[in-house]
Amino acid sequence: MLRTILVAMAPAVIQVAAWAQENGNDGSPATSQSSITPVQSNGGYPDGIYNRAVPGPPTTPTQSSRPTDWPSSPAAPAVQVTAQPPYGPQYEPSTSAPAVTNQAPYTTAQFDPLVRQPALVDAKLCEGAQILARVGNDVVLTSDVLAGIDDLIAKSRDRIPADQVATQRAAVVTEVRAGIQEYLEHINDADPAAGISPQRRGLIQTLIRQQIEIKLIYQDFRHNVPKEALPNVEESVSKHFVETQQKALMKREKVASPGELESALRAKGSSLDREKRTFMEQIVSQQWIQKELKLGDAQEEVTHEDMRAWYQAHLKDFEKPARARWEEISIAFARHPTQEAAYAAMAALGNQVLAGASFPEVAKASSDGVTGKQGGVQDWTTKGSLTSEELDKAIFTLPPGQLSQIVESKVAYHIIRVVERQDATRTSFLDAQKEVKESIKKERMQKAYKEFVDKIRKEYPVWTIFDNPLQQPRKADEDDRYSSR
Repeated sequence: MLRTILVAMAPAVIQVAAWAQENGNDGSPATSQSSITPVQSNGGYPDGIYNRAVPGPPTTPTQSSRPTDWPSSPAAPAVQVTAQPPYGPQYEPSTSAPAVTNQAPYTTAQFDPLVRQPALVDAKLCEGAQILARVGNDVVLTSDVLAGIDDLIAKSRDRIPADQVATQRAAVVTEVRAGIQEYLEHINDADPAAGISPQRRGLIQTLIRQQIEIKLIYQDFRHNVPKEALPNVEESVSKHFVETQQKALMKREKVASPGELESALRAKGSSLDREKRTFMEQIVSQQWIQKELKLGDAQEEVTHEDMRAWYQAHLKDFEKPARARWEEISIAFARHPTQEAAYAAMAALGNQVLAGASFPEVAKASSDGVTGKQGGVQDWTTKGSLTSEELDKAIFTLPPGQLSQIVESKVAYHIIRVVERQDATRTSFLDAQKEVKESIKKERMQKAYKEFVDKIRKEYPVWTIFDNPLQQPRKADEDDRYSSR
């Protein structure tokens, strides 16, 4: 797991990486039937840069029929791309990250899996141009992988304070860059990836996996759609890239012309052509996985029996434990010469409140508690969540509005007053039916997505830096990017 990505990072960011490691990406591609439409997801960053994340299982489509205008014959109409937010995350393409796959290492006649490739071992690549994975005849570079960080952050935005998003993202980027640097420093070792510290390894593996899935889906699209129909798709997406995404890239790189942008991108291991390809792969992959899952079993009707069975199997998810809001005045043992002295001080404060003094004012003036300066107010607390059993018992037995006796914990004396308490409840099946139905659909989609990706993974060779340590991929051949079966 990724709980130690960075000591200084907030738990929310650790949850970001942990979530991705356990569940993969469940992004929701657009549901247009008549066009390849970029998803409006930019990770919440102000410059509107497009988020290049793995497509993931789509949201439940409203229809289950095959799109009538999807390219399926030489006469297929040109695909129209609607206006969308600009492309590419706020990143420094000189940084990057990888992921893991269980697929057998990629092999071709051009390199021997038992022989290291001296030319590549000795090459001095800029960080963003380092090959981290190969899918068919396409490659995943560090500059590609870093884009997935925005998606990881976006998935946990509800758990990250808005004013900390940029800081948290920067911390993850720093860790990814450090992990890639560790790999490059050990590039001449028998197993270069072994040089990556464990806490960074999992994060890099997750980000590589995202890029691999995008490329697998895109290659499946190219293999199954008639070649005569491809130009219409590519032309439409390319035109949209030039009109919108290229402008965002120029703004990000602070350049005034496409020529200056090309130079800036190449200095970071990328290029306009590569950015355009990556954009196309993302958009087309989203639409292709949407179409494929529409035709599968994921769209079967959710029956009443299905919902009832799911509800019974997930009863704990619908239980809400008792909780309470309360106030506290506390006196720490450590701040008094003896425990008896601390008790006397606590009793004196309690007597002040009993004599008519304001509880919050006494807390502000004298409490040692962490919320003392705020009047001792404690927000909603779930039963059983406190480390002190004595406090927990008092909070959930004391009548609201009544002062407690002096409660002793391991470190302090306390007087509390319950402001409001709610008993444990369970959402009924009747009230939960809508949520249950959506959960079943989501599970089906995730299962169908996994099965589809697992199927096409067997049809295309995949290699990453975490596979065969003796094998190094050859340089990408731009004229032979996509494999054919």
